[in-house]
Amino acid sequence: MKKFVRSIILASFIISLNGCAINDFFATLEKEYTGENEYSFEDGRYINKKHADTGKSIETLYNAFNAKTNDKNESLYDIYDEDSLYSSIDYNSEKVKDINLTRTVQELEENKYSTPTKGDVRGLVVPIDFVDSPASFANNAYMPSYHSVTSYYYNSSYGKLNMSFDVVDWFRMRKNSSYYEKLSDDDYYGKVPGVSAIVLEVLSSLSKYIDLSLYDNDKDGEIDLLYIIYNHKVTGNFWWAFHYGVFERKKFDGVYPCKYVFAGYSFLNENNEHCNTKTYIHESGHNFGLIDYYDDDMTLGSSKGGLGGADMMDCNYGDHNAYSKMVLGWIDKVFLINLDNEESYRFKLPNFSNTGAIFMFTNNNTFNKDDDIFQEYFLLEYYDCSSLLNKGELFTTNGLILYHINGQTETVTENNLTYKTLKYNNSTTNINLIDKINHGYQTSIFPFVSHELSYLYSKSSSKHLVADDYGLYQKGNSSGDLSSFGLSNYSFYVEDINGQYASIIITHK
Repeated sequence: MKKFVRSIILASFIISLNGCAINDFFATLEKEYTGENEYSFEDGRYINKKHADTGKSIETLYNAFNAKTNDKNESLYDIYDEDSLYSSIDYNSEKVKDINLTRTVQELEENKYSTPTKGDVRGLVVPIDFVDSPASFANNAYMPSYHSVTSYYYNSSYGKLNMSFDVVDWFRMRKNSSYYEKLSDDDYYGKVPGVSAIVLEVLSSLSKYIDLSLYDNDKDGEIDLLYIIYNHKVTGNFWWAFHYGVFERKKFDGVYPCKYVFAGYSFLNENNEHCNTKTYIHESGHNFGLIDYYDDDMTLGSSKGGLGGADMMDCNYGDHNAYSKMVLGWIDKVFLINLDNEESYRFKLPNFSNTGAIFMFTNNNTFNKDDDIFQEYFLLEYYDCSSLLNKGELFTTNGLILYHINGQTETVTENNLTYKTLKYNNSTTNINLIDKINHGYQTSIFPFVSHELSYLYSKSSSKHLVADDYGLYQKGNSSGDLSSFGLSNYSFYVEDINGQYASIIITHK
């Protein structure tokens, strides 16, 4: 949930940050290890021998990451045919240019060791507890109420990514929970040394039973998917959910721990559910190189409030948007609208969730092929509220979503490191990386829980969350003048919407 601080994860994490303290701590751990955590492997689960009388006490967590059905016994997997993606779009080649995308956000330096976004990827999940905060070893087996981490990303990637997770039975830490917390300060940057110490202790012990090289899927020498799930009350300081990198370079089974997700087991119980996976799904997005789209500091930057909660990388809702799928390589083709001055044309835009088809707008119909995804543009997506990842989420009707993307990069120098990174984000810069341009309303800021969400106000002053049906472009809606958003050349009118496509009249001014 917290932002991934890019300068700390560069150069293969060769960063000491007072590393002597962590080194001394780690040496002490090796001397104090008593062998209390001993494991045997069985069907994707490493069973702790000291819990043998409780059976598989981590079944709910295993299901949260691997389940193929939900708690209603409904299948969580759709069928995707690579040849059928984009094929249902009906367009005139003179009015639309096919743009083939070849670059991804993973080429940026801070994403050097990100998790592969395609193919078979194997991850490791380690739940931990403490003497002063012991876990319950009940042998329950709740199924996810939404999606498992695996099924979510299989569907969001159109079948391109197939993850699987081995889950370790509860790992008892050597020290009380307060010990690790005291290794850190109260601020975000300070809490990471304590988690790094946890990661090193866990892997030092598990490497006696687990071949950790199994989790280096792309053979770059780094563990790709590591989740540390703690049993402790979530407080919002040290005990929170975030994605970060291990400070010390220490090799286990020939591979280094690199990036990890640190999150509480209690997140499974959000909204009074037994297996709510959305926090883990959100943090997994950071594993692949996505950043947060909410505004986590309203004193800095544009303070536009992110995407108003309407995205998995904002407030943990629904499918990843068109931009996210583009930069992760799950969509490698877009359709650039290419109309002459004073020209209007009727297009059919198919359902995004099933086809991956999106329209792109740029002023003067220009698109720099060298910059690829790293430039300014607008994306028009046909949102289907009944799709497998959107069903039961924020929107209750189908409609169009228009995004404004400022995807430019810049070269910066921090801590004597020079690297290329995204120029804009949704929190600290005066221009947002991604904006959702809503139908018929202007955006105002309103705080909500731990995020800053946007609220929309109509002319009658009634209040609506950005992520509601009023923000979608529906049948009979017009985009009107978009010049205030930088898109001065184009406007569109939604002529009709059905389950498969939207009929849109697009006009070049």
